[in-house]
Amino acid sequence: ANAVDWAAENAAADDTSTDFGKVTLTPNRIAAKSNLSNVILMQNGAGAEAAIMRDMGRQIAAKIDANMFASSDAAAGPGCIVGTAGTLTFTEAAAVDVASDMLEAIQTIANDHGLDGNLGFVNSFELYSVIKQAAQVASTYPLYVDNTLAGYPGYFSSAPASSAGVSGDGMFGDFSRIYFATFGPTAILVDPYTVAAENAVRLVVNQHYDWKVASGASFVKYTSLSA
Repeated sequence: ANAVDWAAENAAADDTSTDFGKVTLTPNRIAAKSNLSNVILMQNGAGAEAAIMRDMGRQIAAKIDANMFASSDAAAGPGCIVGTAGTLTFTEAAAVDVASDMLEAIQTIANDHGLDGNLGFVNSFELYSVIKQAAQVASTYPLYVDNTLAGYPGYFSSAPASSAGVSGDGMFGDFSRIYFATFGPTAILVDPYTVAAENAVRLVVNQHYDWKVASGASFVKYTSLSA
Protein backbone atom coordinates (compact mmCIF):
# COMPACT_ATOMS: atom_id res chain seq x y z
CA ALA A 1 0.00 0.00 0.00
CA ASN A 2 1.03 3.60 -0.50
CA ALA A 3 2.17 5.44 2.60
CA VAL A 4 1.01 9.00 3.23
CA ASP A 5 1.94 11.59 5.83
CA TRP A 6 1.24 15.16 6.87
CA ALA A 7 3.45 17.85 5.36
CA ALA A 8 3.86 21.60 5.60
CA GLU A 9 1.94 23.64 3.00
CA ASN A 10 4.80 24.11 0.54
CA ALA A 11 7.16 21.34 1.63
CA ALA A 12 8.16 18.55 -0.74
CA ALA A 13 6.15 15.38 -0.31
CA ASP A 14 8.01 12.30 0.79
CA ASP A 15 8.61 9.58 -1.78
CA THR A 16 6.20 6.83 -0.70
CA SER A 17 6.06 4.90 -3.95
CA THR A 18 4.32 1.56 -3.81
CA ASP A 19 6.42 -1.60 -4.12
CA PHE A 20 4.59 -4.04 -6.39
CA GLY A 21 4.99 -7.77 -6.07
CA LYS A 22 3.46 -10.55 -8.13
CA VAL A 23 1.37 -13.62 -7.55
CA THR A 24 2.29 -16.46 -9.89
CA LEU A 25 -0.36 -19.10 -10.56
CA THR A 26 0.60 -22.44 -12.09
CA PRO A 27 -1.71 -25.14 -13.50
CA ASN A 28 -2.34 -28.02 -11.07
CA ARG A 29 -4.10 -30.93 -12.73
CA ILE A 30 -7.11 -32.59 -11.15
CA ALA A 31 -8.45 -35.65 -12.94
CA ALA A 32 -10.83 -38.60 -12.70
CA LYS A 33 -12.12 -41.47 -14.76
CA SER A 34 -15.21 -43.63 -14.50
CA ASN A 35 -16.12 -46.82 -16.33
CA LEU A 36 -19.84 -46.86 -17.11
CA SER A 37 -21.55 -50.12 -18.04
CA ASN A 38 -23.22 -50.17 -21.43
CA VAL A 39 -26.21 -51.84 -19.74
CA ILE A 40 -26.76 -48.66 -17.70
CA LEU A 41 -26.31 -46.53 -20.82
CA MET A 42 -28.83 -48.59 -22.75
CA GLN A 43 -31.38 -48.30 -19.95
CA ASN A 44 -30.80 -44.67 -18.97
CA GLY A 45 -29.09 -43.12 -21.98
CA ALA A 46 -27.63 -39.65 -21.57
CA GLY A 47 -29.12 -39.38 -18.06
CA ALA A 48 -26.64 -41.88 -16.63
CA GLU A 49 -23.69 -40.16 -18.30
CA ALA A 50 -24.86 -36.75 -17.02
CA ALA A 51 -25.24 -38.12 -13.49
CA ILE A 52 -21.65 -39.40 -13.50
CA MET A 53 -20.34 -36.06 -14.78
CA ARG A 54 -22.29 -34.13 -12.13
CA ASP A 55 -20.81 -36.34 -9.45
CA MET A 56 -17.30 -35.81 -10.86
CA GLY A 57 -17.94 -32.07 -10.62
CA ARG A 58 -18.97 -32.43 -6.98
CA GLN A 59 -15.87 -34.46 -6.23
CA ILE A 60 -13.63 -31.85 -7.89
CA ALA A 61 -15.26 -29.19 -5.70
CA ALA A 62 -14.68 -31.36 -2.62
CA LYS A 63 -11.01 -31.77 -3.55
CA ILE A 64 -10.61 -27.99 -3.95
CA ASP A 65 -12.25 -27.55 -0.54
CA ALA A 66 -9.90 -30.14 1.00
CA ASN A 67 -6.82 -28.27 -0.22
CA MET A 68 -7.95 -24.66 0.15
CA PHE A 69 -9.36 -24.79 3.69
CA ALA A 70 -6.96 -27.32 5.22
CA SER A 71 -4.81 -26.40 8.18
CA SER A 72 -1.63 -27.43 6.36
CA ASP A 73 -0.65 -27.98 2.74
CA ALA A 74 -1.74 -31.20 1.07
CA ALA A 75 0.81 -33.50 -0.56
CA ALA A 76 -0.37 -32.53 -4.06
CA GLY A 77 -2.20 -29.61 -5.59
CA PRO A 78 -2.34 -25.95 -4.51
CA GLY A 79 -1.50 -25.05 -0.92
CA CYS A 80 -3.96 -24.05 1.80
CA ILE A 81 -4.93 -20.46 2.56
CA VAL A 82 -3.54 -20.43 6.09
CA GLY A 83 -0.26 -22.00 4.97
CA THR A 84 0.65 -18.64 3.38
CA ALA A 85 3.63 -16.95 5.03
CA GLY A 86 2.51 -14.16 7.34
CA THR A 87 -0.85 -15.64 8.32
CA LEU A 88 -1.87 -14.24 11.70
CA THR A 89 -2.59 -16.27 14.85
CA PHE A 90 -3.70 -15.59 18.42
CA THR A 91 -3.83 -17.45 21.74
CA GLU A 92 -7.20 -19.15 22.01
CA ALA A 93 -9.36 -19.26 25.14
CA ALA A 94 -8.23 -21.89 27.65
CA ALA A 95 -11.84 -22.83 28.41
CA VAL A 96 -14.56 -23.79 25.94
CA ASP A 97 -15.50 -20.28 24.82
CA VAL A 98 -15.94 -20.45 21.08
CA ALA A 99 -17.63 -17.04 20.97
CA SER A 100 -14.54 -15.46 22.54
CA ASP A 101 -12.34 -17.15 19.93
CA MET A 102 -14.47 -15.96 17.00
CA LEU A 103 -14.47 -12.39 18.31
CA GLU A 104 -10.72 -12.56 18.94
CA ALA A 105 -10.24 -13.64 15.31
CA ILE A 106 -12.09 -10.53 14.16
CA GLN A 107 -10.11 -8.36 16.57
CA THR A 108 -6.79 -9.82 15.34
CA ILE A 109 -7.52 -8.80 11.75
CA ALA A 110 -8.81 -5.41 12.93
CA ASN A 111 -5.64 -4.76 14.92
CA ASP A 112 -3.41 -5.59 11.97
CA HIS A 113 -5.02 -3.63 9.16
CA GLY A 114 -8.72 -3.00 9.81
CA LEU A 115 -11.88 -4.76 8.77
CA ASP A 116 -12.32 -4.28 5.03
CA GLY A 117 -12.78 -6.51 2.03
CA ASN A 118 -14.84 -9.70 1.66
CA LEU A 119 -14.50 -10.96 5.22
CA GLY A 120 -15.75 -14.34 6.39
CA PHE A 121 -15.18 -17.44 8.52
CA VAL A 122 -14.46 -21.05 7.56
CA ASN A 123 -14.52 -23.42 10.53
CA SER A 124 -14.15 -27.16 10.98
CA PHE A 125 -17.43 -29.04 11.20
CA GLU A 126 -16.13 -30.18 14.60
CA LEU A 127 -17.06 -26.68 15.85
CA TYR A 128 -20.53 -26.63 14.25
CA SER A 129 -22.53 -27.71 17.29
CA VAL A 130 -20.71 -25.52 19.82
CA ILE A 131 -20.94 -22.48 17.51
CA LYS A 132 -24.67 -23.06 16.95
CA GLN A 133 -25.22 -23.15 20.70
CA ALA A 134 -23.00 -20.18 21.59
CA ALA A 135 -24.18 -16.68 22.41
CA GLN A 136 -22.54 -13.50 21.20
CA VAL A 137 -24.30 -11.69 24.05
CA ALA A 138 -25.22 -14.03 26.91
CA SER A 139 -28.92 -14.94 26.99
CA THR A 140 -29.60 -12.16 24.48
CA TYR A 141 -28.17 -12.77 21.00
CA PRO A 142 -26.82 -15.98 19.40
CA LEU A 143 -23.36 -16.14 17.88
CA TYR A 144 -24.56 -17.80 14.64
CA VAL A 145 -27.65 -16.34 12.94
CA ASP A 146 -28.89 -16.90 9.38
CA ASN A 147 -25.50 -18.20 8.18
CA THR A 148 -23.66 -15.26 9.71
CA LEU A 149 -21.11 -15.77 12.46
CA ALA A 150 -20.58 -12.74 14.72
CA GLY A 151 -21.87 -10.54 11.89
CA TYR A 152 -19.83 -12.11 9.05
CA PRO A 153 -20.57 -14.97 6.62
CA GLY A 154 -19.85 -18.23 8.42
CA TYR A 155 -19.07 -21.46 6.55
CA PHE A 156 -18.04 -24.94 7.64
CA SER A 157 -15.74 -27.49 6.04
CA SER A 158 -14.34 -30.92 6.82
CA ALA A 159 -10.91 -29.74 5.62
CA PRO A 160 -9.57 -27.83 8.68
CA ALA A 161 -7.78 -30.03 11.22
CA SER A 162 -9.86 -31.30 14.13
CA SER A 163 -9.79 -33.63 17.09
CA ALA A 164 -13.15 -35.34 17.58
CA GLY A 165 -14.87 -34.11 20.70
CA VAL A 166 -11.94 -31.85 21.57
CA SER A 167 -11.16 -29.05 19.12
CA GLY A 168 -11.35 -27.76 15.56
CA ASP A 169 -9.38 -25.31 13.46
CA GLY A 170 -10.78 -22.29 11.70
CA MET A 171 -9.87 -19.15 9.79
CA PHE A 172 -11.19 -15.64 9.38
CA GLY A 173 -10.12 -13.16 6.77
CA ASP A 174 -10.52 -11.30 3.51
CA PHE A 175 -11.42 -13.67 0.70
CA SER A 176 -11.04 -10.93 -1.91
CA ARG A 177 -7.28 -11.33 -1.39
CA ILE A 178 -7.33 -14.83 -2.87
CA TYR A 179 -6.43 -15.12 -6.55
CA PHE A 180 -8.10 -18.17 -8.10
CA ALA A 181 -7.37 -19.33 -11.64
CA THR A 182 -9.06 -21.88 -13.87
CA PHE A 183 -6.84 -22.78 -16.80
CA GLY A 184 -9.30 -23.35 -19.62
CA PRO A 185 -12.62 -25.19 -19.58
CA THR A 186 -13.12 -28.60 -18.02
CA ALA A 187 -12.06 -31.27 -20.52
CA ILE A 188 -14.43 -34.24 -20.69
CA LEU A 189 -13.54 -37.24 -22.83
CA VAL A 190 -15.96 -40.03 -23.68
CA ASP A 191 -13.82 -43.05 -24.53
CA PRO A 192 -15.82 -45.99 -25.97
CA TYR A 193 -12.74 -48.10 -26.78
CA THR A 194 -10.42 -48.63 -23.78
CA VAL A 195 -12.84 -50.78 -21.76
CA ALA A 196 -15.02 -51.94 -24.66
CA ALA A 197 -14.09 -55.58 -23.97
CA GLU A 198 -15.65 -55.11 -20.51
CA ASN A 199 -18.92 -53.84 -22.05
CA ALA A 200 -18.25 -50.35 -20.67
CA VAL A 201 -17.55 -46.77 -21.72
CA ARG A 202 -14.88 -44.74 -19.94
CA LEU A 203 -15.52 -41.11 -18.98
CA VAL A 204 -12.40 -39.02 -18.28
CA VAL A 205 -12.30 -35.50 -16.82
CA ASN A 206 -9.30 -33.17 -16.59
CA GLN A 207 -9.09 -29.64 -15.21
CA HIS A 208 -6.32 -27.32 -14.00
CA TYR A 209 -6.56 -24.90 -11.07
CA ASP A 210 -4.41 -22.78 -8.82
CA TRP A 211 -4.91 -20.18 -6.11
CA LYS A 212 -2.76 -18.04 -3.85
CA VAL A 213 -3.25 -15.41 -1.17
CA ALA A 214 -1.86 -11.95 -1.95
CA SER A 215 -0.97 -11.31 1.70
CA GLY A 216 -0.83 -13.87 4.50
CA ALA A 217 -1.89 -11.24 7.05
CA SER A 218 -5.28 -11.07 5.31
CA PHE A 219 -6.19 -14.18 7.35
CA VAL A 220 -5.96 -15.39 10.92
CA LYS A 221 -5.80 -19.08 11.83
CA TYR A 222 -6.89 -20.49 15.19
CA THR A 223 -7.86 -23.65 17.05
CA SER A 224 -10.97 -23.55 19.23
CA LEU A 225 -12.07 -26.08 21.83
CA SER A 226 -15.30 -27.93 21.14
CA ALA A 227 -15.70 -29.81 24.43
